[in-house]
Amino acid sequence: MAPDSIDEGRDHGLAGFLAPAAGSLALSLLLAPLGGHPYDMEVWLKTGRLMAEGQDIYSPPDHIGYPPSWAYICLAAYYVYTALGEQAWRVAVKLPLLVLVPLTAYEVYKLTGRYECYIITLCSGPLYLVSSVWGQINVVSAYFVVRFLRKFERNSLQGVLDLSASLSFKPIYVILLPYLAASYGPRRFAAALPLLASIPAAVTAATIAAGRAGLKTFLDTMYYQPMRLELTGYGLMNIWSFLALFPQYHPNPLASQAWIPVIAALGIYLGRRGCPPPRAALALLAAYMALYPWVSEATLLDACVLAAPLIARGINARPLALLVAAGTLFNVLNGGLKMLGGLSRAASEVYLRYGDLIWMLRGIMGLVCTVFSLCLLAEAIRLAPREACRRSS
Repeated sequence: MAPDSIDEGRDHGLAGFLAPAAGSLALSLLLAPLGGHPYDMEVWLKTGRLMAEGQDIYSPPDHIGYPPSWAYICLAAYYVYTALGEQAWRVAVKLPLLVLVPLTAYEVYKLTGRYECYIITLCSGPLYLVSSVWGQINVVSAYFVVRFLRKFERNSLQGVLDLSASLSFKPIYVILLPYLAASYGPRRFAAALPLLASIPAAVTAATIAAGRAGLKTFLDTMYYQPMRLELTGYGLMNIWSFLALFPQYHPNPLASQAWIPVIAALGIYLGRRGCPPPRAALALLAAYMALYPWVSEATLLDACVLAAPLIARGINARPLALLVAAGTLFNVLNGGLKMLGGLSRAASEVYLRYGDLIWMLRGIMGLVCTVFSLCLLAEAIRLAPREACRRSS
């Protein structure tokens, strides 16, 4: 899916980009002080404090669950906290996310050359729910992965550095590696691997060398994330939360890690078929959302960003819309109302009073999210007149 030969953005001029971006930032700045996921906000603040004190950021029971790149943003925001207080800190720690919303939309435009992709991305509700209200960092990884997809389509290895940057913040897009390996071939993929590992390895090594992380605690954290289903007994926004409703169900580590061979096989298949990178990325993300044992509702942001280039090209947006609706409802059932500061106390009382009913509805919506994720996967790889998956020559 190469960009169109005519740059449609030129018809709108600079104001056509700056005005929507300004509106996006204004909305984000309005929402940022009003909420935040209580758990994540506590972890971001704690991480900043530990960084400032030179302590291991992975040592507390509740700690950052990613490579340490985001910890440096937490450190900068922590200095704002000490100087100006909590409300200013909430805006400061979210500020990179707020700025990246319009920048990500612009990268989607550059990927496709279609102005409507810019507008579609900016109008996607999950970008504001996840970034401005929640304070989760998915938009950082999504921004870099769109840059990677644009350069990948131009057959440039430079894009691998963007994927490396994405992995250094939140390693969700490790799911693209099988597709990358099949598309590049063994020799070129082997050449890309050092570039791919460079940024996460450099940031992690520097953080460990500075005494702000321990190798063992870091490795334990990276292992813990995909194994959370076994450790907690329940899942998040997919079929695993539905299975947790049944008393006879006990997490099986082999079954819950089935996403690994499924995504590997799907990525290799799409790479060998020559499926265009934006379609392959959306398909792999949809498979991840359907099967990963601890998929967060924040991943709805990634789905909207990766689907925007394809919606403008004519794919059916209904599976995405249904997935966003179901995922948002799952978020509400999963304690999402606690993110809204003014409603937090009342919401907690409702969750406590109707806990059993909410838990059952949460599990059912998890199953619904898996169904819609699979529908999105099918739509992503469906043969289309303008963008058919073509067999490799």
